[in-house]
Amino acid sequence: MKLKLKLFSVIACNMAIIIGSSAAYAQELDGDQKDACEAILCLSSGQRPTECIPPLQRYFSIKKKTSAKTANARRAFLSLCPSVSSDTAQSLIDSIVNGSGSGDE
Repeated sequence: MKLKLKLFSVIACNMAIIIGSSAAYAQELDGDQKDACEAILCLSSGQRPTECIPPLQRYFSIKKKTSAKTANARRAFLSLCPSVSSDTAQSLIDSIVNGSGSGDE
């Protein structure tokens, strides 16, 4: 379990660097792309500032008839973030979706 948590921490830091390095580009985003990038950052963080409320509401509002379809739809939503082109970023998204399960916040 500790190894999985450590791996997740490394992936989260890498994702923050990936998204942070394209901050100028991210300022041009809007709609679902912007919400997806913000949701990734918020779900990767231990702290949730008030700025996280809208993107997290958008993420958790994605519900389908089965938990597998919900997970796939949430994964597709997070993949709308343009910074999610690397394998590391995709691993983070998989960890987020699998870690959040079907529970709502």
